[in-house]
Order: sequence, then structure tokens, then C-alpha cells
Amino acid sequence: MTITTNHDENSWAGTVFERYGEGHQAFATFIFTAYGFPMIYSGQEVGLDKRLLFFEKDTIQWDDPNKLTPFYKELVQMKKDNEALWNGGYGGTPKRINNDEWIYAFSRKKGGNQVIGLINMSDAEQTFNLTDASVAGTYTDRFSQASFTLAADQPIVMKPWQYLIFENNN
Repeated sequence: MTITTNHDENSWAGTVFERYGEGHQAFATFIFTAYGFPMIYSGQEVGLDKRLLFFEKDTIQWDDPNKLTPFYKELVQMKKDNEALWNGGYGGTPKRINNDEWIYAFSRKKGGNQVIGLINMSDAEQTFNLTDASVAGTYTDRFSQASFTLAADQPIVMKPWQYLIFENNN
């Protein structure tokens, strides 16, 4: 199981906003596309921005003040729809396609389905190159609908906490 938060982390270490700041969506994207089963903790999908009491009843406001519900719905739908992102042996094994410290770039394939993910896990702009020429091509990002061309010999520049997910479903 992959997580960005749970009851202990929220109560003791702080909310995802306290711990990840503006990077909370990049890390959520990572856990939904990495190898494993993602967990959404109570209220995370509506931007819970308070520490819950540890052994006391504490209510969650479900009005989504941070407008995160569409983002989490998209992650869940993507995980469900693309066999390459399925869990365990049912999905594709992640293959790293870069060598950079702050960028996690990967490809996952299963059957005719492929996902290519580029995630900047830092609060700084990063420039990097892909190490796998087999992913070269023009793709559309699942979230922004922007078009990107990938090539192993072309540097890619990513904004702080930017995440790009390209997929091919058959």
C-alpha cells in the first residue's frame, strides 16, 4: 500500500499541506502511478487542512475548499482504466527512464497499455534528459491536456512540483 498520509502522520507530523506544501499533488500522483495500491486517507480527497484528533471523534468538512475532489477522481479513474497502472502482477512493472535526483521518470507497460510519468519532486525548476529512447514521441498530458514531445537527446524542463502523465490505452 502506498500513502502520502494516514492517521498517525496527520495527527503527529501534520497535514499533507504542512508536510508536502505545494508538492502534495505531485506526491499523490506518484503514489497512484507507482507500483502498489494507493490509499486515500479520510478527507484527503477534499483537501483536509487540519490535524485530526488522535483518540477523539473529529469531523471532516466535506465541502472541498481546496477543490481537490476532481484531481483525486481523475487519479482513481486513471488507475482503474489503465491496465499498466493496476496493482501487483496485474499491472506493469515500473521502469526508470532517467537518472536524475529530483525527477522521477518512469514507464509502465502491460498488454497494449502504457503510462509514462514525469514527476518533479522538488520545489525548484529541474532540467533533465531521458535515458530511454524507446519512449520518444509526442504525448498529451492527462491533467493539463498539453502536448509534449519526448526524446532522449532533448533536455526537458519541469516547473517546481510539476507532474506529467502520458498514457496509451488499448
